[in-house]
Amino acid sequence: MIEGEQSDYRPATSAAGRWVEGVVRVLALFGGILLALLAIMQVVSVAARAIVGKPVTGDFELIQIGAAVVVFAFLPMAHLHRHNFAVTLFTDGLSRRVRSAMTLIGSAAMLVIAAVIAWRMGIGGGDLARSGEHTMVLQFKLWWAFVPILFSLAVLVAAAAVAFVSDLGEARR
Repeated sequence: MIEGEQSDYRPATSAAGRWVEGVVRVLALFGGILLALLAIMQVVSVAARAIVGKPVTGDFELIQIGAAVVVFAFLPMAHLHRHNFAVTLFTDGLSRRVRSAMTLIGSAAMLVIAAVIAWRMGIGGGDLARSGEHTMVLQFKLWWAFVPILFSLAVLVAAAAVAFVSDLGEARR
């Protein structure tokens, strides 16, 4: 993620890295399709409310749960393609080597943070499954949403590992 370069994204060169990139693309496509379906459902619900006075039952529950799944589905692609927020005001004047080291530290931190979030979300999802918590209107069991979210987090950890290895190679140059 060195500023001033043409693109911060560097495609993986290893077979494992290319496999992770493929899974990341499929997951982002899933997130995009789900987001489109949520938008369509919301339009239908608003139209039904306006026309017949009855919205789609549980539309707000579906939007809440679906939005969470969508956000987590996009995280691996956002990280792997380096579409994160960066403030370069203080780093623009630094040497390329220092910026590479800072990027490597950031990648290592992201790898650790993604792993901790995945671990803790796994524990939270297990607690929800044991408690049987569900939504009020649709009686949707909340832990079901954790299945695609935990998968997305596992892919995020893998994407963070691929990015770290890439940044490690860049820092060694």
